[in-house]
Amino acid sequence: MNVAIEIPENVSAPLRLRWKDVPRRVLEAVAAEAYRSGALTAHQVGELLGHGSRWETESFLKRVTRWKWTRTTARCPRCAFAFDNNGVYLSINPSGYLISR
Repeated sequence: MNVAIEIPENVSAPLRLRWKDVPRRVLEAVAAEAYRSGALTAHQVGELLGHGSRWETESFLKRVTRWKWTRTTARCPRCAFAFDNNGVYLSINPSGYLISR
């Protein structure tokens, strides 16, 4: 599938100054959002972006995904539990630092 987008010159000029390869950045943005929304798997993201290894894809996803923290108080008042955006259980210390995954 080919997709073409039109970006006005007054918008594209600053993008070209900041990003060396605007089409690649747009493709990466689509891949990241598709992964966050569940439309694509990590494997499919790697294929879309032409990554040579699973590790390259994991590095990309780590860079572009953000954690959604949902804190609930545990039995220990100094501990908290959280779940990442994929529902994976995380343990967090009182300072908010990740202890284990």
